Amino acid sequence: MNRTTETEIRFDHSFLIESLVMPLAAGTYRLTVDEERIEELSFAAYRILAAHLEIPSIETPSLKRQHLQVTRAEIDAALLKDQQAAPPAATEDRV
Repeated sequence: MNRTTETEIRFDHSFLIESLVMPLAAGTYRLTVDEERIEELSFAAYRILAAHLEIPSIETPSLKRQHLQVTRAEIDAALLKDQQAAPPAATEDRV
């Protein structure tokens, strides 16, 4: 038995996925994960078969959308780096 889940993930800063040369823009992205049930167990457990990040971001108007295959580790690392990024420094107007 297989299942597919879709979630929306938010990046506040541009980020880079290993398989890309250029960073992706900040925004909300759709992540689709395909999993299969592990039948040998006495409880419900699933293993990831594939994960895809839909690009560009949801907010970007586009007639063409692509699904970039990613690993959960790549997404987790990019989200962690995004959370750890310092907010932009505030600027003061001086007269």
